[in-house]
Amino acid sequence: MGLLCHLAYFSTRWTGSGHIPVSNMYECMTFLSMMIMVAFTVIYAIYRKIILGVFAVPISIIVMAYAAVFPQEVQPLIPSLQSICLNIHVTLAALGKPPSLSPLRPVLCTCCAL
Repeated sequence: MGLLCHLAYFSTRWTGSGHIPVSNMYECMTFLSMMIMVAFTVIYAIYRKIILGVFAVPISIIVMAYAAVFPQEVQPLIPSLQSICLNIHVTLAALGKPPSLSPLRPVLCTCCAL
């Protein structure tokens, strides 16, 4: 339910701003938090190990708390950032963050093997 609300928030912010919301630190951190929960949902769907949520949910909450320190208003993109290539680059870079949470790799491997 929380993931669906986060996806709805992300899509409304995207629609409201006119660009994918990963252009400032607040948007990037909320996107990272959402992708952590998407990764958890996919891994849970495969392995059916609820214990993974013990690690994913607190990390997602901490990332969202960290995002709350930054300004939350929607700002228009500066002209140098109005390129489709840059949007693709920033989005893919943000998507690469959740799998690279290296401290969680041993935990995930151990939990999935159980």
